[in-house]
Amino acid sequence: MFQPEFLNLIKKYFLAAAIFLLQLIFADRIRILGVAPDFVFAFVLALSFHKESGYSLWSAIILGFFSDCVSGRFFGIHTTLLVLTALGIRELYHGAFSENFVLEAIYGLIACLLYSLCYALFTSLFEGNFWVLLYRTALLEFVYNFAMFLLMHLVQKRNRKKHRSVFRI
Repeated sequence: MFQPEFLNLIKKYFLAAAIFLLQLIFADRIRILGVAPDFVFAFVLALSFHKESGYSLWSAIILGFFSDCVSGRFFGIHTTLLVLTALGIRELYHGAFSENFVLEAIYGLIACLLYSLCYALFTSLFEGNFWVLLYRTALLEFVYNFAMFLLMHLVQKRNRKKHRSVFRI
């Protein structure tokens, strides 16, 4: 009845919806020093290292829009930063390298740092002092997001290697 590629597409978008629900329901419960992890950002960043750049870009747009809708902050920050992350990784990383975990981790580290800095900058325009936001939230959020990214990226790497088996029937 359904083609396998259609079912695969449905699975991908259910995974994105599950990550968004995880962000809504679970992220506030595991705060450290008042900062919650951003599972959506870590998910989009980990997806960006795959060759399927269309899925990571659409996930960035859709999940960013929904994150903006529920965040209660300046509308468009999440969408802009997630789309810039997906496009930046696609252009910078895939143009020069392919499947090198150390470089992927370095690019992920830089992306997490830039995301936290930009988020603190955009938030400081409307809510207060940039340096206080950077010190109190952005640096801890950077460490938290990078840890979540590495975890999600290792899971995706493991799944990719599992599906490349020579003995797969």
